Amino acid sequence: MIVNLLSGHYTAAVTASSATSGAITSPNNIVLITCSVATYLSINASAGTDATSSDKMLIANTNYFITVPSGFYFSHLRVGGSNGVISIMPVTMGSTKT
Repeated sequence: MIVNLLSGHYTAAVTASSATSGAITSPNNIVLITCSVATYLSINASAGTDATSSDKMLIANTNYFITVPSGFYFSHLRVGGSNGVISIMPVTMGSTKT
């Protein structure tokens, strides 16, 4: 399967303070998320919601393909004591390159 990375990606530091992306627009409602450290992730319809230790945890150095409505916001917070980086990219998936 071919994964096409689209414009409008978000890359940021994952630290001890929660941070939130801008609205991620994905025409097929699929995003690719990867992070260099374990990260708590909260996905919301509007900005202003912090990620907390009660949210879903992403494992470091793993690619996650998530279906989420276009225009949603992603809040993130590190797990543990080391800072890292998170990248969120809108993608399309298919059997041929577009």
